[in-house]
Amino acid sequence: MKKHTMALAAALLLLTLITGAGLAKGGATNGVFVRFNQAGYVPGYYAYCEGYFLETANGIVHEWRNNPECSYAPGMTATSLHLVFKPVEKFPAADCDDADLFVELPYQWTINQTYVDLGEDEADLRDFFGQDGERYYWVCMYHWDSE
Repeated sequence: MKKHTMALAAALLLLTLITGAGLAKGGATNGVFVRFNQAGYVPGYYAYCEGYFLETANGIVHEWRNNPECSYAPGMTATSLHLVFKPVEKFPAADCDDADLFVELPYQWTINQTYVDLGEDEADLRDFFGQDGERYYWVCMYHWDSE
């Protein structure tokens, strides 16, 4: 019985490691394509963004974006990013991994009117994040090797 339990634990650990590696590098290929406009830090400035989104069983939402038009201010590009949204009700803190970390948001994020779905894609942002102000997330942004 003890050998059986150890073998099961080892198999689950291996599966977890393989799944994590797949999400970090190639998860975008399994994600849902979404197009949206995002307001930046400059009033009246909107950036065209597109990305692939994938929600895991524990509520974490992954986004992979790689388009130079998607920026927070004119001239500031945010390409090749892997964003990880962790639900606040399930995680006490962001706990971003230091490897390839671009930025950890210092506040709890929620979707709002500054994100405008553009349609002609596979889903709406609100399919993943709920309605404006409904759900809150810790956000970690990582550099992503999109090659």
